[in-house]
Amino acid sequence: MLELNANLIAKKNAVADAGAWVWLIQARYATGLYLRFAANQNADVVWNGNTWQWMPIEIGTMRQEKGAVPTMTLRVLNANKMLQAYMEQYNGLVDQPVTFYGVHSGHLTVTTNLPTFAFTVVGASVNGLWAQFSLSVLPNPFNQPDPKDKMLKNFCRFGFPHSVDARCPYTAGTYTECDKTLSDCRTRNAAAASRFGGFPAIGLNRIYV
Repeated sequence: MLELNANLIAKKNAVADAGAWVWLIQARYATGLYLRFAANQNADVVWNGNTWQWMPIEIGTMRQEKGAVPTMTLRVLNANKMLQAYMEQYNGLVDQPVTFYGVHSGHLTVTTNLPTFAFTVVGASVNGLWAQFSLSVLPNPFNQPDPKDKMLKNFCRFGFPHSVDARCPYTAGTYTECDKTLSDCRTRNAAAASRFGGFPAIGLNRIYV
């Protein structure tokens, strides 16, 4: 359970308040690069070392259809076509993370113990007025393999390299990618192939769970 900052609790329980609750929305569009917007506000907000641009924003409610993961619609004004340019260049921001931070305009120095919600963009569209994003909580439990590990003949189940998954023996640092095949494992380190995460001896065209 989230423990709110004491100042935010006081504001939440106040009978009257000159300030306002603001949703700050951060969307990643590339590694280390973010779009930051402020909803329920009529001016930019400086919070946690960043400027969050005020934009007309509509935040929908969580909806769930039978057999599907709940989704929520986020609409951001596209009148200046700024968002459209990012969406065209970065595949509509699909599969990128979006984070909501609930802050109070009277306590913008508070950066911890505040309402925070994390989503992933699973769909997007844009027209002359709105950029619309469908947000969901991932990973999708309906798409997760069960059991998690499968015995595959020529595919390593370990993460590459050792710094990502300690089961992977590769630590030399020369290579930055691996296609998870036994051939790639041998190329990277002949000795490492003795700990290949696949099962070359199980025969062709079979999967064992």
